[in-house]
Amino acid sequence: VSGLRYIKNKENLGFLRSCNSAAKQAKGKYILLLNNDTCVLPGWLDNLVDTFSEQENVGLVGSKLVYPDGTLQEAGGIIWQDASGANCGKFDQAEKPEFNYLREVDYCSGACIILERALWEQLGGFDEHFLPAYYEDADIAFQVNQLGKKVLYQPKSTIVHFEGVSNGRDTSSGIKKHQLANQKKFAAKWQEKLSQHQAPGVHNEILEDKSKHSKCFVVDQCLPDTSRDAGSIVTHNFCSLLSKQGFQVTISANNNFIHNGKGIDALERAGVHCLYGPWISSIEQWLSMNGAKLNLVVLMRVNVMRDILPLIKRYAPQAKIIFYTIDLHFLREKRDAELNNDQKLLEAATQLEKEEVMMMRAADHTILLSKAEQDMISEIDSNIKTSYLPIWQDVPGAINNFEERKNIVFVGGFAHTPNVDAVKYFVAEIWPNVIAKLQNIEFHIVGNSIPDSIHKLASDSIKIIGFVPDLKDVFEPYRLSVAPLRFGAGQKGKVVSSLCHGLPCIATSIAAEGIGLKEEKEIIVAQSPINFANEIIKVYQDKKRWQNLSSAGLEFAKQNLSEKSVIAKVKNILE
Repeated sequence: VSGLRYIKNKENLGFLRSCNSAAKQAKGKYILLLNNDTCVLPGWLDNLVDTFSEQENVGLVGSKLVYPDGTLQEAGGIIWQDASGANCGKFDQAEKPEFNYLREVDYCSGACIILERALWEQLGGFDEHFLPAYYEDADIAFQVNQLGKKVLYQPKSTIVHFEGVSNGRDTSSGIKKHQLANQKKFAAKWQEKLSQHQAPGVHNEILEDKSKHSKCFVVDQCLPDTSRDAGSIVTHNFCSLLSKQGFQVTISANNNFIHNGKGIDALERAGVHCLYGPWISSIEQWLSMNGAKLNLVVLMRVNVMRDILPLIKRYAPQAKIIFYTIDLHFLREKRDAELNNDQKLLEAATQLEKEEVMMMRAADHTILLSKAEQDMISEIDSNIKTSYLPIWQDVPGAINNFEERKNIVFVGGFAHTPNVDAVKYFVAEIWPNVIAKLQNIEFHIVGNSIPDSIHKLASDSIKIIGFVPDLKDVFEPYRLSVAPLRFGAGQKGKVVSSLCHGLPCIATSIAAEGIGLKEEKEIIVAQSPINFANEIIKVYQDKKRWQNLSSAGLEFAKQNLSEKSVIAKVKNILE
C-alpha cells in the first residue's frame, strides 16, 4: 500500500504506549485510533473527518460501536460521579432515532476515535498515569473538554467491535484488572469535574446531548428535505441554528413518519433528533412522555399549528410557542382566487385568514418570512408579537463566468400550485417573445413532482429536467433564472437561492416581494409578458449588466441571507 508505514515495536509496549509511540511518527492532520478487534463499515472514516468541517470547535470524535449481531454496543460513553462508566444504549437496537444524531458526550471508547494531531501533541497524547491501559480514552476526552472543545459522538460512522476479544472481560485478572485500578486514579484526577456529574444509574437524560439544557420540539408538515423545496430549507436551517444556540432539538412530521433519507440524515448530522417510523406512531404518544420537559415548541405552517396546538396545551403547557408561518397561507389563497376570479376560493381564503390570525394570537411569537407580511399582520392586530426572518442559507457564490453559461432555468417544487401556474404562464405568454429574438436558447424546468400538464410543454427549446438534488448543479450552468410567479406569499426560495449562487434573476413583483432587493441593481422586476421577455433578451446578451447583477445580488445575499446575518435576530426572538 503506497504511503503505508508499518512499525513493529522491539518489545510489547502495551496499548497506551504503543499509541503514543506510533503517534509521534504520524505526519497527517489527524490522529485516528482504531482497535484491532474491529470491522469498519462503509463511510466510517469520511464521516469522522467531515465532522471537523461540519461542526464548530470540534476536539474529539468517536464512532457508533455495534456488536457482530448488529445490536448497539455504544452510542457515546457516560462517566458517572464515582468515575464508573457506561455505554449509552448498550444492547439496544442501533437503528433507533435516539442513537442516530450527532451529540456531545462525556467520552467515546478508544476503539475508534479521531482528533487533530496538533491537539493530540498539545495534550501530550495519552496520560501514562493510566499505564498499561484503560481510562486513557476517558481521560483524553476530559482533557479535550477542559480546553473548551467538544467531544462528539458521530453515529454516521459505524464500527463493528468484537468487545473483549483482545483482553477478555474478567476485571480480576490479566490486563483487564487495570480497569478497576485506573478508575480510582481517574476519580482522583478529575474529582472536581466529576462532582458535577450524575450519580451512577440509568436516567433518560443520558440519551440527550450533555451540552444542551433547553429542550425544543419542532413540527412541520413533513420532515424537511432541503433539495425538495424552500420551506424545507427554512425548517432545516432553523433547527440547526436552534441546536447551535444551546437547544436540544427534536423534530417530527405532523402525521407522515416515513424516513426521507438525505433530509433526515442532514438534520441528524447537525445534531437534531428526528422522529420517524417505526419508532413513533403518533405525536400525542411522544408528547405524553416528553411534553413536560419542553421549554420551546415551534409549529411550522397554519395546518400544523391547527392540529398540534391543542396537544401542546395539554401535554406541554409550560412551553413557549413559536408559530413559524413559512408564508401567509390566506394571502396566497386570496391572490390565487383574485387571479382566477374564483369566488368560492376567495371565501375560503377569507375564512383561512381568520383562522391564521387566531393562531398567531394563541402563540407567544410569530415568525414571518416577509417584511411585507409582518407589516400586514401589524395592521390587522398590532398586539400580535411578530418577527421577520428571511430565508437564509449557504452563500457559495458563482464559479462559471458569463461566457461559460447558457440557457434559462426555472426552479420550483410542483406540488406548490403557484409554480405550476408560473411555468404555464411563462411558456404561453413570455417564451415565444424570447425565442423570436434569441437563437439556440433553451428553457429548462427543474423541480420535483412535475405534473403531466408541465411535461406536455416539452419541445425543442423547452426541456423538462426534473429533480436535481444539488443546488450548485441547478444554478451553475445557466445564464439566467426566472421567477414569473403570478400569486404566492412569503419569500421565494428560488429567488434567494439564485442570488446566493450569483445567478441573476428576472422576476415578477410577487416573486421579489418581501426580500428587500433593489430593482435594476440586485434583481430585475418585470410585470407584463413583453416587458419580461425584453429584460431576458437584454440581460442574456449584456455581459457587463449580467456581471453587475450577479455581483450585487451575491453581496446582498452575503449581507442579508446568510446564517451569520440572522443569528442576532434569532437570538433576539429566543430571548
